[in-house]
Amino acid sequence: MPAQHDDVLVIVDAAALLAAHPDASLDADAPTPIDGRHVYVMNAGDTQQIGRNDSRIVARLKAGDELHLRESALSLRAEESAVFYCFTLADANVISPLEAVARNATLSVPNPDDLLQPKTQQIGGHFWRSEVLAAGSVTCAADFIVVGNDEKVRGYFRWDIRIDIQT
Repeated sequence: MPAQHDDVLVIVDAAALLAAHPDASLDADAPTPIDGRHVYVMNAGDTQQIGRNDSRIVARLKAGDELHLRESALSLRAEESAVFYCFTLADANVISPLEAVARNATLSVPNPDDLLQPKTQQIGGHFWRSEVLAAGSVTCAADFIVVGNDEKVRGYFRWDIRIDIQT
């Protein structure tokens, strides 16, 4: 039987995070530590509420399955993006180190000439993948950057999370 996977979406409220940390680090090697107040986890496989901000990822998977993480940002007019760049696991007994997987995708966009016939365009995308090794919990430091649509760094952040793998 092929391995299962659980897709988890991590949403950073970029506007609120930047307002709470106006002097955020601009050094990738020394990110500003944050709590989970401005970071939300959405996971359809979670038996509890979705959209939690308690710095936990809960997945119902077994050894050999995969955990997939994607990040996104909330901002007033899409002026900021959030991008993970490093995950540091406390130990590698529960999941394997997370690795980036890049893929192209086709996106439908409005066609100004005929709104009933959208156009498609190719865009690059990515997610982070980890193989489940065993049930249990592991702590993880997730480093991410908030960057503006002008490509200027707004801040580097470190979010400590707990990943719970339940069978």
